[in-house]
Amino acid sequence: MFTAAEARGYLVGKVPGADLAEVDGLAADLRWLPLALAHAGAFMANERMDVATYRRLLGERGRRLSELLADSGLPDDYARPVSTTLSLSVEEADKLTPAGLARPMLWLLSVLDPDGVPWEVAATDAVYRWLATSWGGGAVNEVQARGAVNALRRFSLASADERV
Repeated sequence: MFTAAEARGYLVGKVPGADLAEVDGLAADLRWLPLALAHAGAFMANERMDVATYRRLLGERGRRLSELLADSGLPDDYARPVSTTLSLSVEEADKLTPAGLARPMLWLLSVLDPDGVPWEVAATDAVYRWLATSWGGGAVNEVQARGAVNALRRFSLASADERV
């Protein structure tokens, strides 16, 4: 976990000029978890959203997810903040071009290798066929696959260098 000061510094770097009381409140809402803070910071930066508005959105989504996760058996200190920020971020990333392809790309990457996937593996006909079937938006090519990865990157859902 970040300290309160680290969380504040991180969020202020993502949302310059933010109300510090709201920043501190959001950091506490997210239990100072770096992954949840990364999702939140990227979301607010991409959507040009202020912290108070994001906190309201987070609260609404959190209430809905609490019903789903009530019997998950996962530790509340981690599951609730991360699942909520993840849910919001995946939903927004999936709206980016090519719309609807970010979510299946995230599913695919999440089962391949947590340490990264060489682009050569992600850029294969087999992957494009699987994405097309999961996406339902027609054939998928390398440009669309890279677009999906870039949508995930914008919301801190994936990173990309020589490996995806």
